[in-house]
This record gives sequence, structure tokens and C-alpha cells, in this order.
Amino acid sequence: MDQIFSLRQVFERRIRSGQKFVAIFIDFAVAFESVHRESMWKTMLVDGIPTKIVNILRNYYEGAECSVWVYGKFTDSFNVTIVCSTRLHPVPDDP
Repeated sequence: MDQIFSLRQVFERRIRSGQKFVAIFIDFAVAFESVHRESMWKTMLVDGIPTKIVNILRNYYEGAECSVWVYGKFTDSFNVTIVCSTRLHPVPDDP
């Protein structure tokens, strides 16, 4: 809930000041649950997504760690891994 509040505050400040902004929401659980990630990165590049954006998404995902709030404190952090339920055929190296 804190993240929603924070995000709303950012939006409201931008609107009040007349600044333009873009918000992108990605449901990573759905996006990565059944997609072969290396194929997805290559497909994004082939489809014209700038390398910088693809690298930002890749680094965000590959470096993801989390912890769980249990009995009033956080557990030790752990790496996020997702097992793909469907494997797509990789995109060829030379499009």
C-alpha cells in the first residue's frame, strides 16, 4: 500500500506542476511466468526496443532480490527465480 501512496504522490506533483510524465506498469509475475527470457530480450531488440531499455529490464529482472515480512520483521533476502512453465523456441542470433 505504501508504494501506491508514493506513486500517487509523484503523479499528483507532476500534474500540479504541469510536467509531462509517462508511467509504465509491468506485471512481472505474468510477464515472466511462461516466457523464455533470453528469447524475449532478443525479440524486444528485433522489434526495435532500444538496447538501453532492454538492458534496464534485463538488469532489473536478473538482479531481483526480495524478502518477506514475517512476524514484524523481514527475512534475509533471497534471489528471485521463476521456473518457466512453457519454453518458447529461442530467436535466432541473426534476425
